[in-house]
Amino acid sequence: MNAPPTPDFRPLRGGRSGAGFSDARARGVGRGAWAALLGLFVIAVALRAIGLGQQSLWIDEAFSYEYAKPDGPLPFADVFDNLHGPLHALLLHLWMKLAGHGEAAVRLPSLIASLLAWAAFWLYARRAWGARVAWTAGALLAVAPFHIWYAQECRNYSLLILFAVLAEWAFHRLTARRPEAGAPAGGPAAPPPPARAYAGYGLALLAGFLSNLSMAFFLLQHAVRLFLTARPAGGVRRRILWTWALVALCLLPWAISFYEHQVRPSRLLSTEAVPEEER
Repeated sequence: MNAPPTPDFRPLRGGRSGAGFSDARARGVGRGAWAALLGLFVIAVALRAIGLGQQSLWIDEAFSYEYAKPDGPLPFADVFDNLHGPLHALLLHLWMKLAGHGEAAVRLPSLIASLLAWAAFWLYARRAWGARVAWTAGALLAVAPFHIWYAQECRNYSLLILFAVLAEWAFHRLTARRPEAGAPAGGPAAPPPPARAYAGYGLALLAGFLSNLSMAFFLLQHAVRLFLTARPAGGVRRRILWTWALVALCLLPWAISFYEHQVRPSRLLSTEAVPEEER
């Protein structure tokens, strides 16, 4: 007996919503496929939401909570003093003004970021490799234990994963020589990426670094691929290098502030002996 076909999603087109839906049905995109995707999304939500506020904050979450200054203002200088990425602390500070300080409330931004990462991952896989890969990847990520764990933590890792997925998608679009999945076989090569594609890639990298310094490892594999495996169209490699330089320039104030307020006072890089009275 033949296996059921994998649900196929293709961009809806047409000037009016009705025309677009009819066009989609003509290509085999039925309501059942959208219902299946919605069901997978509900499973992902349920696995991440169950027990969200059941346990009290553990020590690492308490650090994130304190970095966000829940009971007072968050000075700009304090934002830049956060080694583990100031973006989560800033967002959490603003979020707690609206949602409160409970365990579930402070973990909810991580849950939202986790679901956005799941959706972005599915769309990226669908555009890059087709429906079958997208369904497999989406199903695996929906039940991935680590992804669920980070979705229930008041930490910055869900934000890191979200921006890593977006950066990977943008990098793929910049370096791909062939059209994405769904384009007719034998068609023309992909057109040169527009300026907004580089801007999107740079913003995803910048937000990733401001979420967690582990984004450096992600950028490292982009560098390896760019020079060893990728064969981008003419000028793309140079523009990507300029994008990296602009991201580094944007991160420079954070690096300088952290060095002046945290590294230098700690004498971490000093070769001088620490005075006995300070030991």
